[in-house]
Amino acid sequence: MIYKIVEISTVLDTSLTYVLVEFWLTLESIRKGDPPLLTNDFLMQLQATSTRIITNGDGWLKTVEGIFIDPNTLDPDGPQPEWELETVPRDVPAEIKGNIEDYEHRASTSQLTGNHTADASKPLYKEGQIVTQRVDTPLVKRDQSDPKDILAKTGVQDLIGAEIEVRLATL
Repeated sequence: MIYKIVEISTVLDTSLTYVLVEFWLTLESIRKGDPPLLTNDFLMQLQATSTRIITNGDGWLKTVEGIFIDPNTLDPDGPQPEWELETVPRDVPAEIKGNIEDYEHRASTSQLTGNHTADASKPLYKEGQIVTQRVDTPLVKRDQSDPKDILAKTGVQDLIGAEIEVRLATL
């Protein structure tokens, strides 16, 4: 299955990332101008960085005193040392793609086709049968505010319009 990200933005007044994605069975379908087999919008709770305990090459944990401790020697029921932490960047494009590909696998398994966005006026099918959608869900309002610097992360904007193949399952 091939997918294209149509839009990446921020859900208005939140820190959620909105991603609109279209799916086709083949690259040929895209080239012929066929409509997407499936469309979905994602609300992703992404972080630009994360915090972790500093470790050495052996995986030992560093305390604030600068001592490295083998985690296997720690008593899980005993007091824990205070750990030295570091902030590290996250691979946001990989997380976006991972979320989409997890969904694609579930959608393929459920044989979803049609429109699976917050727009309940468009049909969604499961195993060829129409599925009632979230009628009361309003369309998501979005902008480019980027309060968590997700849209500005290297590689995120490059995902828009790219034809990405998923080798998990087919409809």
